[in-house]
Amino acid sequence: MEVNDSYKEFYGPVTKHMHALVAERMVPLSVAGLMQDRIEVGRDVSKVNRHLMNNYYDTGDAIVYHPDGRIKIVLDSQLLRSITPKSELRDGALVVSDDNYAAAEGVEFKSGDLGRINSWLSPKEIKAHPVWQVLARDQALLDEYTDYILAEANESFGYDVVMGVFLESKGYEPQLRTVFIGGIANASFMGGGNDIDNRGGRLIGIKSRDQNVGDLVSTNH
Repeated sequence: MEVNDSYKEFYGPVTKHMHALVAERMVPLSVAGLMQDRIEVGRDVSKVNRHLMNNYYDTGDAIVYHPDGRIKIVLDSQLLRSITPKSELRDGALVVSDDNYAAAEGVEFKSGDLGRINSWLSPKEIKAHPVWQVLARDQALLDEYTDYILAEANESFGYDVVMGVFLESKGYEPQLRTVFIGGIANASFMGGGNDIDNRGGRLIGIKSRDQNVGDLVSTNH
């Protein structure tokens, strides 16, 4: 999918396409940006394309796991943007040193502070979930997006719980993965265990994080 020079989808391994995205002087869309974009599509009946709702996306936000059980949610991760096809991966994740983990500017959680994970959530649980609150960056956006996704998922699939937070660390050293957001059929779940060299990766590049990406959505994807 390519809308114009300001908005472009990259399908394939994140290790390959993050490098290409950055080379085109773009930045990867964040979770909050995707939430705003999906809401904008739903608000404007003239924007009939459902591509952003139906598909899953990797984002420019990262989750960094420490083997002692701590995690960091790093918004607009510079380490993630630095990935290239030559980056050192293990078990599908970027290998991160202890120093890089310590230096990563993100919100850190201990395992007991993550709220309910690895299950689907009620709207009340989502709106109060610490991981979703960090990713949304704004409580009003999280509240609106939760209500929107629940209505869409209930109407289309009969879901009454949505937007689960699914985390998975596979290593014995600090490791970085993308924050992944499912499509509407998968109730817009948040995934933190995807391999960044997976051939099914999908990123959206935009010219500026400050743009209202919803304004760039076309009916011609």
